[in-house]
Amino acid sequence: MKGTEITISLTLKRSRWMAVYVLLVYAGSAAALWYLPLTWGWKCLGSLLLLACGYRSWRSRMSPAVVFLVCDRGAWTLVRKGVSVPIELRSLTIWPWLVVLNYQLHQCRWQQSLVLFPDSAEAGSLRQLRVILRHMPL
Repeated sequence: MKGTEITISLTLKRSRWMAVYVLLVYAGSAAALWYLPLTWGWKCLGSLLLLACGYRSWRSRMSPAVVFLVCDRGAWTLVRKGVSVPIELRSLTIWPWLVVLNYQLHQCRWQQSLVLFPDSAEAGSLRQLRVILRHMPL
């Protein structure tokens, strides 16, 4: 992909798919908790912790920290809150209903993930991103 003239700008928005996913994961965990051989106090405490963690996760997933994902001639950049951050893609998962980008910031050694559902961006831009990612060597 290096040296090609492909430029894509992807504007991310809130995803209802992500909200439903988070709700199902935490609701399923809470339901499983009640089937464990624990006392009522531990079950209530565990349920409250799951509720608090689920709410925090739902709030963070419903307001994406990444505003733009830009690919300009093979160089990837995240733009969030007006700050451009160059990234290096480490691995990809591409399905018609899900795109997961595992990336690493150049100044950081930790990897992060960007999960894109079909309603995370405009359909045409997301389709273009999937095509670029399928033909891009890592």
